[in-house]
Amino acid sequence: MELINTIIDNVKAKHIMDNKIIKVCKVHNIFNVLKLMKEHKVNTIVVIDYNTSNDIKDFTLTSEDMISIVIEGISLEEYICRNSNSLYKSICIEDSVSKVMDLVKEGYSKVIPVYENNRIKGIINPKDVAIFLNNLLLKANDLFTKILDNIHDAICVVDKEANVLIWNKSAENLYKISKEEIYCKKIQEVFPSALLPKVVAEGNSYENIFNSPREGCYNIISAKPLIDNEQVIGAVSCDKDITELIRMAELLNKTQSNLQVLESEVSSLNESRFAFSQIISNNNEFNEIIEFSKNISKSTINVLITGESGTGKEVFARAIHIESGRKGYFVPINCSAIPNELMESELFGYKGGAFTGSSREGRAGKFELAHNGTIFLDEIGDMPISMQPKILRVIEDGIITRVGSENSTKIDVRIIAATNKNLRKLMDEGLFRKDLYYRLNSILIELPPLRERKEDISLLVNKFIKDFCISYGTNIIEIPLDVMNILINHHWEGNIRELKNLIERIVILSKHSKFDMSYLPSDIMRNHQKNNSLHTKDNIDLSETVNNKERELILKALKIANNNKRKAAEILNIPRSTLYFKMNKYGIEI
Repeated sequence: MELINTIIDNVKAKHIMDNKIIKVCKVHNIFNVLKLMKEHKVNTIVVIDYNTSNDIKDFTLTSEDMISIVIEGISLEEYICRNSNSLYKSICIEDSVSKVMDLVKEGYSKVIPVYENNRIKGIINPKDVAIFLNNLLLKANDLFTKILDNIHDAICVVDKEANVLIWNKSAENLYKISKEEIYCKKIQEVFPSALLPKVVAEGNSYENIFNSPREGCYNIISAKPLIDNEQVIGAVSCDKDITELIRMAELLNKTQSNLQVLESEVSSLNESRFAFSQIISNNNEFNEIIEFSKNISKSTINVLITGESGTGKEVFARAIHIESGRKGYFVPINCSAIPNELMESELFGYKGGAFTGSSREGRAGKFELAHNGTIFLDEIGDMPISMQPKILRVIEDGIITRVGSENSTKIDVRIIAATNKNLRKLMDEGLFRKDLYYRLNSILIELPPLRERKEDISLLVNKFIKDFCISYGTNIIEIPLDVMNILINHHWEGNIRELKNLIERIVILSKHSKFDMSYLPSDIMRNHQKNNSLHTKDNIDLSETVNNKERELILKALKIANNNKRKAAEILNIPRSTLYFKMNKYGIEI
């Protein structure tokens, strides 16, 4: 009812008046006016009155008025003059239609003129008000029905006898019962355990009652009594269909179970993929490095891995983490890839709103993510000198503080660092702190370049071919012996990474499982041709010449270092492991 009252208050007289009216002057002959009314088939006319002050005051006369004028034998002007004060009620064009309805309610049954600036703009017949109100009720009812039918929840309204008065579309869909089947029936005849009769009888409300009206259908019911003048006149219920939610919850439980299984399987796959078992070698020295790395994995001591780019420093770091059995994540971070101004927030995180553009919730840093796990600081030699004291504090205290925060957090993180740079040289240049170097250098693992592990090249080539052929779904290809020799004798400045990328290229380009010489990059072919020309010119054995020169330099360095292998390796600017390998190769004993 409030909706209808709101609509009525917003509807003006001008919206419902009849503006197709006939206007005449009050001096018109009465019979001419009657003839005009007959021709236009109207029952009401507007008589315009111009008084001496030039103000305009219009009047309406109906066919009944015209009959009275004829019977009395007077003119229009006389009739209007006689009845000007009590002839008709009138309203303004901007008045609410509720004012018209008030006149009708008071029993007024004559035509109501609608004025604007003392001039009649239209007329309203009381019967038109009834038609308007009836149409309004029909539209309101239609609107109300559409609103109910577009509510997702099932709505049911009953009277005080529990007879169903309203049953919306959602209720039809939920319970598979049409309006026609249930309308005006007692709700308990269709649903013996219905809640609404209880609500009507008690006058109490019920909230969120779980119900399963049929197998595979679940809903939540809320019901309230309808009260008028402190008397219960009915009740309304709202039923939420939670069938899909129940199914989604069941599906989510299954998915979570499957996800846990999948995570376990992926974890196992990752562990097997990055474990020491996947690091293969025929090189005795390299196998000793693998065994040594396994042995120190279970400890919490910090590790520094050195070696040229592409020698597998991250592979060793991951394998150490997996072998350690630590429950946390392995978190790698490349110190050379992060801008200096973002380094601290990346490593230690930041408090919400700590700086312009930061997340309002803040963010955890890499050290927090690695709690109970391992953080791998790759390219540690590129760590800004300003950040090094903060890394040292984490190593010593195990405490980190987010940027912009005053609160510290205790963490348990194992640190593995790696570099392809000479940290001692950086220390001499003042670019790397000595105290940080010695804290990271608790365990030093030096990885030799691939060119010093020639016996491993064919082993790695065959492994990479197998892995990539499986990944790309192609048949295993075979590398010709002469091509394998070219690969073995290549310098491999990019080490294992360069070799792996080359094998992937060969697998992608190979068709029908056949190898073509054109698959080799031009730089490898140029180096091969250059080596061949040097080997054949004047019958000089380049390999033998290089070996002799290497042996001579090693002996000279050992002599300068008084047979101290560490110092000799520093003089030669090679890893100590490489020195051991070459001494064994050339039969040098001290």
